[in-house]
Amino acid sequence: MARPHALMPGDASRGLPFREALSVMLGAFPLYFVVIYIVRATGN
Repeated sequence: MARPHALMPGDASRGLPFREALSVMLGAFPLYFVVIYIVRATGN
């Protein structure tokens, strides 16, 4: 049980799908800011 918080295929079957989807959204949210920042930095 002492494993890092990562996306594993087995989590959806024994956990709540909504909770996993929420964690995926919260985990990928900062990536959108990074992508937008890189696009703006290289675009200008």
